Amino acid sequence: MRVRISDQAGFVSSMAAEVGQVVAAAQTVMRLARADTLKVAIAIPEVRALGEAEVTLWADQQASYRGTLRELSAVADPVTRTYAARMSIRHPDARVLLGMTAKARFLRPAGNSRLSVPLTAIFQHDGRPALWVVDADQTVSLLQLATRLRLTVHDAAYLELAQRRGLPLATLDQDLRTAAAALGATLLGT
Repeated sequence: MRVRISDQAGFVSSMAAEVGQVVAAAQTVMRLARADTLKVAIAIPEVRALGEAEVTLWADQQASYRGTLRELSAVADPVTRTYAARMSIRHPDARVLLGMTAKARFLRPAGNSRLSVPLTAIFQHDGRPALWVVDADQTVSLLQLATRLRLTVHDAAYLELAQRRGLPLATLDQDLRTAAAALGATLLGT
């Protein structure tokens, strides 16, 4: 019988063999989770430039850590249309334990104010793309501009945001300009 000692400290996360079982050379017998490199398994809806992230624990909302994307699947899951990914937690403390549930939120790069909508948030309503919008007062409404004015969901989201905040809209897209004018929105460059 041969005993193998790990050169890394950590926790056994899974066993692939039983005591006394005969195993082949180079067969995985157990997986070791290193305590100094804790990772969070996540699913990302769309692949885009992802950098720094904030990781919070569901068990302790006060615990907040910086995370870095380390692994990203090249292929989306065919059912969920998400990409499997792993993020390492930088400088975890004793509050982070193996098996805990965490939430990862990617931080927006400085100066990037572009509106982005996850593909999974867009659905079909009366044969047209539609989007649900949550207002500041926590009410939910269907974004009707996309269906009524025959706009793409992204254009309708820009127009709705400009109207809600009372801001002028800057666009060269003629369909969006026509829709904005029909609603009485202020357009820049007119």
